[in-house]
Amino acid sequence: MQYQYKVQQYLSVRKEKIVPIPDNCIIDERFLNGVTNIEFIDAFRLLQETFMKIYDDAINDPVSWGYPLENAESIDGCGPTGVRYDRIQDAFYFLFKEGYINDKVLYVNIKNYKDKTKKHTRTGLILKTLCGFGFAISGFDKGATEYTLSFPADMNVIDALDSYVKAVDEMLLPLKKEYRLGPRMDYMGCLFYRFVEDRREQKYDLIFHILTDQVSAEYREMCIALYDYAIAEGKRYHSYYNWCYHSIGFNDWFGLNYNFVTKEVYTNIDFYKLLESDSIDLLYSLPEKLQKGFENPARICRHCGGVAAVAHGNIPTDYNKCRQRFVYDWHGEEKENCTHQFRFNNLRKDDLRYIIDIYKAENN
Repeated sequence: MQYQYKVQQYLSVRKEKIVPIPDNCIIDERFLNGVTNIEFIDAFRLLQETFMKIYDDAINDPVSWGYPLENAESIDGCGPTGVRYDRIQDAFYFLFKEGYINDKVLYVNIKNYKDKTKKHTRTGLILKTLCGFGFAISGFDKGATEYTLSFPADMNVIDALDSYVKAVDEMLLPLKKEYRLGPRMDYMGCLFYRFVEDRREQKYDLIFHILTDQVSAEYREMCIALYDYAIAEGKRYHSYYNWCYHSIGFNDWFGLNYNFVTKEVYTNIDFYKLLESDSIDLLYSLPEKLQKGFENPARICRHCGGVAAVAHGNIPTDYNKCRQRFVYDWHGEEKENCTHQFRFNNLRKDDLRYIIDIYKAENN
């Protein structure tokens, strides 16, 4: 769905990324806080449902949550957002970072909370609005130094959210050194149950599970097939992830991408490397669908603007010096493009074996 404002796209993707916790999920005992596995699942599921209702309300009326109204920039919705779009996630995160729990009630130091969320304006508006979604706030008065937050319908919700904040902090920070991960708030706002799940129940690594839980079934199968193949070949897994798309790859050369807004699966290749590896016969043997990426190149160089910029009368000063733009022969017809702008769109599972062959040739 195309929204008028960027924040609406942003929040709708956040909502879609919330994967309901399954009944058979085994919770890490460290995060149970004295409740049973079933009680924790019930509380966490209620928390997820509450977040989705909050996002729906904020999508319908962003102003009531203090969000800026900036027009959406493009159909894929993947423009930069900035911290101003993390209002809800920041509010919840710092409530629990700056508070303590006593008898399933969260006590928050008002000064510390305001200091941590000062990059946002009117954060008190978020807290007051939460009261319409099952939360109860007491003591949030002028001159008060502390207030409390609870969830009367299921008092275990507060403990479950506290466990999630601790799990994200504990497991995400070390992983950020290994993977190209987005900001912490990308994970805080989507309540990925995998963070609190017993790690012994996960066949693949944590981030791989989190990312593939969110995508289409077909793309998940492609990722798993690619993962199994690459690991068997001794490749190292890596990933890049932000609010609107994610890329899964190995040894920095595999790169399947998924757009959470358009639901498109695609990949980019370095065509110049393929020419250097004498792989033109391989490219000519590709199915017609995949050859279209070479027949109708983007013609936009990300380094100098390429021929598209020239056509609009905007000739960059380094146009003739750009080493990424080159002319090539495709079935006897001269083409021009940036070496990094060859893209295969709308990939399906049956395309994967050809894509793997291309990756191998590109990195021979």
